[in-house]
Amino acid sequence: MELKPHVVMVPLPFQGHIKPFLCLAQLLSQTGLYITFVNTRYNHKRFSNLSALSLQFPNLQFESISDGMPDEDDQPRSLTFNFFYGLKYQAREHLKELIGTLSRRSENAQSPPITCIIGDGSVSFPVDVAEELGIPVISFCCHSAHYLLANICIPKLIEDGQLPYHEEKDTNHRINIEVAGLELEGRLRLKDLPDFCVLKDVNDPAYQFFVNEALAMTRSNVWRIGVELEACDRWTIQRTIKTLMEGREEFQRSVDKIAKWARDSIGKNGSSCHNLEMLVEDIKKIKAKS
Repeated sequence: MELKPHVVMVPLPFQGHIKPFLCLAQLLSQTGLYITFVNTRYNHKRFSNLSALSLQFPNLQFESISDGMPDEDDQPRSLTFNFFYGLKYQAREHLKELIGTLSRRSENAQSPPITCIIGDGSVSFPVDVAEELGIPVISFCCHSAHYLLANICIPKLIEDGQLPYHEEKDTNHRINIEVAGLELEGRLRLKDLPDFCVLKDVNDPAYQFFVNEALAMTRSNVWRIGVELEACDRWTIQRTIKTLMEGREEFQRSVDKIAKWARDSIGKNGSSCHNLEMLVEDIKKIKAKS
């Protein structure tokens, strides 16, 4: 019997990332893929419905690793430099150990061999582990499209000398930039960029660290699903952005239409449904090549 593709999913260990990752895990499980969902131990023990999920989604299993902090430390985790640093350099080693355990299970026919890792686009350690072990990796961004666009612009903004910027600068300042063939003249403001782009000291070691973390997704094998634009689409999107930004009253009147577009996109044959199908096909192709 043919073995199922096996996907290891590693979200950033915060609620706003775990929930969309879990939704994606359930959808992938329903397509017949075998999913290992990796929580930190801190979050894993707070899941109250694991048994019910396992019954509903038999292809979905849960594992946990340390987040780099003592397991007995029950204090809430926060988005600090020290926490992210611990994830990168300590949770990475724990993830490698787990991958080794999963590989041994597959050798004993307890689970399918690992096909790929889906890592959170906000952190680099899943990509680091995948590259080191030679496992294909896919980045999943849980943020809005607007935030994703801001992150994609960061390398070009650094190259142009527009980043980093100092705290005293007007955050409503509009940025002129062209990225991926899309002209964004005045469409992004400094306040739209991640917080780490604001610095009092350009020599702050946290700056380079967070830039590298934010850009980790661009190192993955698949990250452009729903992002890559054809030439005609670039023109259409550019025109649409300009229309919306210059006609805010019309934009407000169009909220119902936008809501319908959103509902259509997640419905059958919608763009989100199509993107999910593309992802499943990519994973199957990865397995076929392995």
